[in-house]
Amino acid sequence: MGRLWQIESLRDWLSRREVPAVLAGDFNMQPGSTAYDSITRQLNDLTVGASLLTFPSDRPSQQIDYVFASHGVKVLSARTVNVTDSDHVPVVLRIDL
Repeated sequence: MGRLWQIESLRDWLSRREVPAVLAGDFNMQPGSTAYDSITRQLNDLTVGASLLTFPSDRPSQQIDYVFASHGVKVLSARTVNVTDSDHVPVVLRIDL
């Protein structure tokens, strides 16, 4: 199963929901990539503008972890947590649905 097929399946599933949705995780992609652009056609990237460097955790230099949400979900705060228990730095957002 390819990444774009998975994203399209997810977008289809989300389009049938009438409640706000939040999608978060390790996406291993960059803004401007085909996968990122496909997700952001339907969901907002809540991490935009927050300068969250998430990988690698011992010297974060890029963001490959994201939080996406339905339109209307508002970010109250966004930050990373400085831990090295994983190869990725955790992302913490406070949101308003």
